[in-house]
Amino acid sequence: MRAIAQLGSRTRSGRVQALVFSVAVAATWAPGAHAATADWAPPVTVSTGHDSIGESELIPGKTGDLLAWNHSDRASGDSGRSAEGASYAIAATNGIFGPEQRLSDGFQPGPLVDLGGGRAAQLIYAGKGDLKISIGDVRGKFSKPRTITSEVWGPSATVAGNERGDLAVAWLTSPQTSHRDVWVSVQPAGGRFGAPQRLAARTDGSVAAVAMGASGDVAVAYDTKQGRLLARTRIGRRGPCQSTNPSGCSIAGRAWGTPQDIGPAARVTSNQITPYVGPDGRVTVAWLQRQLSEGGAGPARVNVAVRPAGVRRFLKAQTLFRDPDPLGWTGQPVVVANRGGGRVIAFTASAPAPAAGTDSISVIKVAYSQRDRFGVPQTLSPAGQNAGHMAAAEGPRGAIITWVAGQTESSLIGNVFAAVTDPSRHRFGAPQQVAATDRAFSSVVKYSPNGDRWLVAWAAMQDGAPKPAVVRTSFCRLACQ
Repeated sequence: MRAIAQLGSRTRSGRVQALVFSVAVAATWAPGAHAATADWAPPVTVSTGHDSIGESELIPGKTGDLLAWNHSDRASGDSGRSAEGASYAIAATNGIFGPEQRLSDGFQPGPLVDLGGGRAAQLIYAGKGDLKISIGDVRGKFSKPRTITSEVWGPSATVAGNERGDLAVAWLTSPQTSHRDVWVSVQPAGGRFGAPQRLAARTDGSVAAVAMGASGDVAVAYDTKQGRLLARTRIGRRGPCQSTNPSGCSIAGRAWGTPQDIGPAARVTSNQITPYVGPDGRVTVAWLQRQLSEGGAGPARVNVAVRPAGVRRFLKAQTLFRDPDPLGWTGQPVVVANRGGGRVIAFTASAPAPAAGTDSISVIKVAYSQRDRFGVPQTLSPAGQNAGHMAAAEGPRGAIITWVAGQTESSLIGNVFAAVTDPSRHRFGAPQQVAATDRAFSSVVKYSPNGDRWLVAWAAMQDGAPKPAVVRTSFCRLACQ
C-alpha cells in the first residue's frame, strides 16, 4: 500500500491546512444524485454545504469506511471572519452513510496515514512545536493523542505505516535561525515510539519525507540547502535467519544506513518528494524539482532514484521529464505498485495549447518500471484535456489514478476522471468519466475491501448555493478493470 501522508494541499505552501481522515464510501442512489458513466455508481452528495472545502482522505475497512474533510465557513454578520473545522461521515457494511458529523477540534490539522484493516494514524500539530499522534479506526474512534516531539519546524512532518501496524514519523527542527535538522521516530507494531533520532544536521532544507514497507523497512528522503536530495534507509524486522538469504535475518532495531546523495534538488524552494518502499524491499524515490526565485519559477524536472532489493546503494537517478513551463498546479508525483507489473510513477506536466489562440494545458503522465529503471513517460489523460488535482491508489489486482479535467478559473474546476490498470496487460486502460457533469476541484481515491471496489471522493462547487462547496462520492467494482 502507499503508506505516506503529509501536510498541506500538496503544494508545500507552508500554511497548515488540515489533512483529515476521509471517506471510504459505499455510494447508493439518492435523490438529486448526478448521473454516472460507464461502470461508476451514481455520485452521491455526502456533506452539507460549506463556503470552502479542503483536503480529504479515504480510510477503508472490511466492516466499514470513513470519510472526513476539512472546511471553512464565514461567520454570520459583517465580521468577515471564518471558522475552520472538519467533518466526517461513516459508511457501515451495508454501505449507507450516516449524517455528517463534526470532528473534534483537537483532531483537525495534520497528516493521516492508512494502516489497513480499517485503522489509521493521524499526526496532530498542537501548537508551539508540539507534534502528536493518535490511532483510530473507521468507526471514527481515535485514541488520546501522544506527544512525539515538541520541536517540530512548521508543517514539515510526514507519517508512514503498514498493515502490520509499524509506524514512522519524520520531521524537521530549526534549532537556530535558517538551520534545520532531520529527525525520525519509529514505532514497531504493538510497541511505542522510540526516542527521536537525528538523521542529518544542518541540512537547512525544507522537506523530509518518510515511507515504510510491508516488512518494516523505512526510507527517509530530504533536501539540502546545497541543492541535493539525500536518502537514508533502515531494514525492518524479518523472519528467522537463512544462510542463503542473509537479508532475511531478524534485525529489529538495526541502525540506519549512511546518507546517500541520490540526485539534484531545488535549493530550498520547491521540492516535492515521494519515497516508496515495495514489499520486496526495493526503494523508489520520485521527486519534483523546481527552482523558485525572485525573478519567477524555473523549469521543473521529475526525477526518480531506485535502490534495488538486497542492495545497499541507490542507482543513478533518472530524469523522467523536463517541463520548461510548468503550470501552477504541477504537483507531487505519486508512486504505486502495479500488481504483477512493477511500479508506476504518475505526475502532471504542461503540454502545448490544443488549438491556436488557446492556453497551454496540463496533462497526466505515467512511467512504468522496467526492473530497476523506468520507461519513457506516456500521456494518460485524453488528448486536448486540461487535467490536474491527481490522486492514485493501489489494490490487490492493480492500480487506479483519478484527476479533475476542465477549465482553469481561480483553480482547475471540472469533471472527475479515472483510469484503472488492465490486469492482463499491467497498463492503464482508457479513462472513464466518473460523473456526467460536475464542478469538482479535488479528488481522492482508495481501494476498499468493503465490497471489493475502488472508492472516489471529491469536492465540488454548486452554482448559486449559499454554501457552494460539497463533498461527493462514487465507487466502481473491481470488475471495471
